[in-house]
Amino acid sequence: EGNKKEIAYMNDMGLNVYLYFRQFLVEDGTYEDKAPYKEWLGRGPEGKRQPFIDHKVQNPAVLGGLEYVRWTCADFGNKDFREWYLDKTKKAIAYYEPKGVAWDMGYGSLYSRSEPETGAGVATFWVQVQIYNWLKENYPHIRVATNESVTSPTALFGDSILIEGAWDVVKKSELDYLIAKGYGTTVFSLQLADDYSIQGAPLVDMDNYSAMKIKARGKNLANAYFAAADLMKNGFKDDGSWQELEIPVSGKFRIYGVVVRANDNPNAYLEVANAELIGKNGVHNYTLLNSDTKVRDYVSFGKWNHNFPTTGDITKTADGIKFAADQARGNKTWSCFTPIMPRLIQINLKVLGLGAICSDTQINALKDLNEFSAELAAMHHISAKKLIYNAPANVYGTFWQRENRTAGCIYNDSGADCELDIALDRSAMPDNGEALINSELNIRVAGTDALLNADDSFVISHDENAIYIKGTLKAGHLFTVTNW
Repeated sequence: EGNKKEIAYMNDMGLNVYLYFRQFLVEDGTYEDKAPYKEWLGRGPEGKRQPFIDHKVQNPAVLGGLEYVRWTCADFGNKDFREWYLDKTKKAIAYYEPKGVAWDMGYGSLYSRSEPETGAGVATFWVQVQIYNWLKENYPHIRVATNESVTSPTALFGDSILIEGAWDVVKKSELDYLIAKGYGTTVFSLQLADDYSIQGAPLVDMDNYSAMKIKARGKNLANAYFAAADLMKNGFKDDGSWQELEIPVSGKFRIYGVVVRANDNPNAYLEVANAELIGKNGVHNYTLLNSDTKVRDYVSFGKWNHNFPTTGDITKTADGIKFAADQARGNKTWSCFTPIMPRLIQINLKVLGLGAICSDTQINALKDLNEFSAELAAMHHISAKKLIYNAPANVYGTFWQRENRTAGCIYNDSGADCELDIALDRSAMPDNGEALINSELNIRVAGTDALLNADDSFVISHDENAIYIKGTLKAGHLFTVTNW
């Protein structure tokens, strides 16, 4: 009842709350004699469990000694399970009255022991089709969002597509976004900062470097790492004095920032004035951190690694950046930070140009882009025919429209500043471009700071056939225009 009231409250505030439905059962939460039945658990051709995710229990005694909570893919090929799942889903929608339904599943090739020839993936898709048709008949105002369905029939039974996962981590490309855009639905891009913390930071080939040179000081450090180098094991003294170390390095590792961990002492800190990899074989040094590094370039990581908290303490000092442990769990305190913001900002600018809406709502540095994205979320792509002409190579854009509102984004991915002289085909626009022509336009440009700043250097004109946009767009910058 409390959740129902909270959802109603948020909906009344103008937020659109979705219920998120997934494709697994808890292995140890199934039964022989009542639903959900053990026979509904997914098993492969040889009877092996089809795992989804296993979560380690921090305090097994709380769950009767259970060390892991095991999520197992459900066997959607089982007719009884499908009927049970459909019933539960419909009842949840009717009870909570959300503004939308989101699927974390879809058409696929997962094996079904109940329907080995058809498979569980096809049966999963069938559940989604039934719910989609039921919603259109009974709750036509409820929208459907599908996760990771770019090349799946699931996308045909949804109002929006969520492209999940960091660009570098799971190898998304421009094609994923253009395909999603082709469905004519709203496209959301969820770039998880934590993914970058673990995997998406630059992969450095240490064959090009001989050592890591660092100037730092710290106290109360049971362990301190910087860019995968263990400081304490390499002669660093946590006595608060400035020290310069040169630590040999080898192999490959990802540059993912700083880990400060303290035992029995929450006052641990590491202050870094300068850190760089020393090049060899004619390769230049690689700067990891210096006095010019911005605190906002760092993002705390924690959600994916359950041994880390989600917050930490990082401050700019007169000499560099100070990383401090600020959250205790048992007898340990730690923090971990990753310098990923510049890269994450560029990806968010890029996907807006490709027609996707940013979804990094927890990162304050992306506040402008997120607010702009929220306004676009209620609009539709202008995609019935080609709209943008004369765009330079690797410069692309998307325009949205709804009722009397029009918005557009153009991103410069060319690597160099370029002169825009773009033409928008008025016949491709539902209103023939009238909203842009007859309104006072709000032109803003976002760059490496992710802030949308007003820019009056661009000239917009029109004739009976086209709307023209002229001006200089810097490399890695996003041009935006709205008629409000």
